[in-house]
Parts: sequence; structure tokens; C-alpha cells
Amino acid sequence: MQKKLEHAAFHDELTGLPNRKALFKRLEKQRADAITILYCDLDKFKAANDQHGHVIGDKLLKQFATNLQQKFGIENSYRLGGDEFIALYHLQFNENELITLRQELAMGLSEFKVGVSFGHHQLLPDETPDHGLHEADIMMYRDKTTREEQTIRAFPKKYRKVPREDST
Repeated sequence: MQKKLEHAAFHDELTGLPNRKALFKRLEKQRADAITILYCDLDKFKAANDQHGHVIGDKLLKQFATNLQQKFGIENSYRLGGDEFIALYHLQFNENELITLRQELAMGLSEFKVGVSFGHHQLLPDETPDHGLHEADIMMYRDKTTREEQTIRAFPKKYRKVPREDST
């Protein structure tokens, strides 16, 4: 019974991945080692969840969790909550590897027009885990914004705002 309670306290029920609490415990324990935090957010997840229902939304979250743990291992993959995930690693990725990584992590999601934005930050021994997550989160939002702006520039007519007619 105690083992079940402990597992439930440190793991996400839906995906089976370690949760935010487990992540902070791990990062505090590994403060002496430099480690890189990869902060992932599923693009357009809410729209897919709203349009196709929670069963599909849950399927997408589970698929992404599987992709993440296949790439980084279960011990380095975490679900923060919602559509936000973390991976920890010691490698460095170049630009081409990051493109491949995005494709690998998004496998099984594109059918529902869901993609992945991510940012990374190398957590140094003198930084707090909270600071490292915050920095990786900032980089993730830069990635998301840059990719959205590129889409708008590539398809300007689709994203052009149409003025509303006055209903008076």
C-alpha cells in the first residue's frame, strides 16, 4: 500500500511519467551535475482536445509521453501537467538534430494538427531548479512564437485579420 501511495505521489496518472514533484526531487539531488532541461509544450493541443474530445486529447498526451521516454528514457522524462513535459539530458543538439528531435517527438500527433515547441537550458550547479525551468520555459515560448510568425509569413492570406462589419 505504501509503495502504491509513493508511486501515485511522484507519477502522472494518465501518462505514467514521473511528475513535477519527482522532477524537482531529481534536480535537487543532482545539483552538483550540469544537466540540460528540455521544456516541451504541445502546439494546438487545446484546439485538438476541444474539437476531437478528451479521449483523443488523452491519446495525444500518452503518445507524446511515449515518444519522449523512447528518446530520453523514463528516468529522464516528466510531465509537468497539462500539455507541458520535461526531458533531462547531458547531450548537446545541433540545429539539424533539433529539427530531427522535433519530428521524432511529434510522431503520431500531426494527424490532429498538434506540434511541439521546445526550449532548453543547461542547469548549472549554482542555479536553482526553478530558475532552470523558468529559463527553459522562456526559450520554449521564443520557439513557439518564432514558429508561429514563420507560419503567418508563409501563409499571409490564411492568417490575415478580416475586418468585422458593423452590425448596427
